[in-house]
Amino acid sequence: TRGDDKDDTWRACPPFLPSLLPSLPPFFPPFIPSSLHHLPPFLPSLQHLKDWKSKYPNSNRSQQQQIEELTRQLRELQSSHDKQLAEIETTSQQEKEQIKQSYLTQIQELQQSNQDQQQLEKILTSQIQELEQQLQQAQSFLIAQQQVEQFLKSKIQQLEQLQPTTIVSEIVSKTEEVELRSARGVDYTKLYDLLKQKQWQEADEETAKLMLQAANRENSDLRIYDIENFPCEDLRTINNLWLQHSNSKFGFSVQDDIYVGLGASRESESQVWEQFGYLVGWRRGKHWREYEELTFDLNLAPQGHLPTVWMNLSAQNRTSFFFLLSFNL
Repeated sequence: TRGDDKDDTWRACPPFLPSLLPSLPPFFPPFIPSSLHHLPPFLPSLQHLKDWKSKYPNSNRSQQQQIEELTRQLRELQSSHDKQLAEIETTSQQEKEQIKQSYLTQIQELQQSNQDQQQLEKILTSQIQELEQQLQQAQSFLIAQQQVEQFLKSKIQQLEQLQPTTIVSEIVSKTEEVELRSARGVDYTKLYDLLKQKQWQEADEETAKLMLQAANRENSDLRIYDIENFPCEDLRTINNLWLQHSNSKFGFSVQDDIYVGLGASRESESQVWEQFGYLVGWRRGKHWREYEELTFDLNLAPQGHLPTVWMNLSAQNRTSFFFLLSFNL
């Protein structure tokens, strides 16, 4: 029977129950001493309690072993996972480095290709500019040649209009000896000998010296005053000597004909000077030729190649020299 007083509960329980309580499983309610008045009016037998007692410890050990086994497997899985993760990270890092290196190589190749392309563009641009300059020079030369052809045609027409007796008299006069006249007392004998011996370079240098002497100048270029007051008699003597010994290929009058044929005037002198330089062989490409580069050969030199007295004169002095030739020859 259950007692009414909580303190008398243990008196109504079987004598073996208190000794069994310490052996109960861990989940048994800890307040059982104060709650035995709620137990059913009967209790399990001792054998049942022993079976129960022997059953749960075995169950706990089995669970503990399973937990340990699961823990071990979990650790193995974690270790395997860490290894795989480390391998993946290593492989991923290597792949990243390879991809990075590949990108860097491609960038370097593109930069090198870009540099090569820029150099090629510079070369092509330079070649195009040179071709354009050559084309302009060729056009200028073609225009000059056309003007010379027109000038020669006009001269031919003038010759056709002349009477035969006039032509014969001109040919005879060219074959006669040139009188070495001078208004300033200049001796032209040396120039005559040099031209007769076909020593063209020495004759050209002697011509420059004699013209300075005729202009009362020493070691210097001709000035505008000297050109404008140059004695006509001396100019004709020098010109006739060159015409006679070069078969009319060299001489001031030959140069003057070419210059006039290009349409030169005081206003347009600078426009035709380069064209004139191409025609008489004083200019090649984009540069004026040095004196040592000139052709001192009657068969190889162009028409009007010599003398070179006014080759290096300034633009203003060239204009004055041109008018000197035009009005005195």
